[in-house]
Amino acid sequence: MKVVTNMSEIRKRAATLARELRTVKTPNLTMRQRNAAIRSHMRVLINKERTQPKSACRDPDMLEFFIGSRFLSALVNGDYTGISGAESKALDAWVKEQTEEFKQGHWSVTDYMDEFGVCAVTGQRGNVTKVNFVIMER
Repeated sequence: MKVVTNMSEIRKRAATLARELRTVKTPNLTMRQRNAAIRSHMRVLINKERTQPKSACRDPDMLEFFIGSRFLSALVNGDYTGISGAESKALDAWVKEQTEEFKQGHWSVTDYMDEFGVCAVTGQRGNVTKVNFVIMER
């Protein structure tokens, strides 16, 4: 399956899927139940594509992730005052896991936009923001 990070492409794919699912005969479901099932399935597909680590970015020198917005200050500026001790340990472990194979790099937030999705650090749903790890030296 091709991983897509562009939201307009994801919406196009979701709309295509919805059209395909609407053509399936579901005699036991009402229209409202069928539409709710379609929306639920589309949300699952979109969240799966958003949380694909490492392969989500086309640039080989950059990794893209969606993380909880509350982690941004700690990740970019080293300011851990907005998160708990357990969250800071989880963030440090996650950062180490993602960046241990590279000698040098830095984190950046290119287009700050809160969206609802799955946080790559905790696996919980909530407001997430796309962050990039730019690899300076392998």
